[in-house]
Amino acid sequence: MRPSHWAKVWQENGGYFARRDISSLLPGIEYAIALGHGGRRCPTPADYEERHVKFKIIDHNGVHETRIHYCVCSGDPDRVKQLLQFGLFPATLKMPKVAFTLTVLRQFHIHHLESKQSTYDYIGSLRRLTDNMFASEIKVNLFDFKI
Repeated sequence: MRPSHWAKVWQENGGYFARRDISSLLPGIEYAIALGHGGRRCPTPADYEERHVKFKIIDHNGVHETRIHYCVCSGDPDRVKQLLQFGLFPATLKMPKVAFTLTVLRQFHIHHLESKQSTYDYIGSLRRLTDNMFASEIKVNLFDFKI
């Protein structure tokens, strides 16, 4: 299962399918993307808040909310290196909570080269891919994690 996969969930009260992130569908189960240990959770005991981080991933199909499960074993790379090894480019280097997939970075680069599309307009298109009806409610602030 890809971390940026959309699930279509039937909304009984509205009579339509709504797109949801996988992590929002598992309320009682802790869904998290495990970094390190071949995709399995780190067995080293550590503080829950230290290793489980609420996270935004910006991919070619929109803005996704999930959780990251970092590896805290001694000798393992820091958080930034773990994200890069998984194919995510962090928005900040200190305590990242937002990351871009390498796919979305490549696509933006090509869009900008060919059409001179601004970053603002590209993020606007990603908002619409996330939720076309309420695109203005998808806030993307990379520094204080308000999306």
